[in-house]
Amino acid sequence: MTEEDPQEYGDIYSLTAIKSDTRLLLHHHEGKRSTKDAIELFNDIERMRSKLSITPVYVSDDWDAFEKALLNVHGEFEFPQYIRDWQKTVANKGT
Repeated sequence: MTEEDPQEYGDIYSLTAIKSDTRLLLHHHEGKRSTKDAIELFNDIERMRSKLSITPVYVSDDWDAFEKALLNVHGEFEFPQYIRDWQKTVANKGT
């Protein structure tokens, strides 16, 4: 990119869903780095998966928009046990 390029250049992100045990690319969504685009990614994944299957486990880089999107699509958000343990440890240190 150069300073002469339009402001909107370089503002496209590829949000991806990769199956961790096989590294299979399940889905991708091209868009902005926004909660709206994260919601679109997770809605697309929901439309593709069997409703009889359990809710998938998602792992991310701790980007807030993913958490908001998962809440929007699934209605709940559950942290893994090691995060819950860490949160308790941090809370107890404050007392």
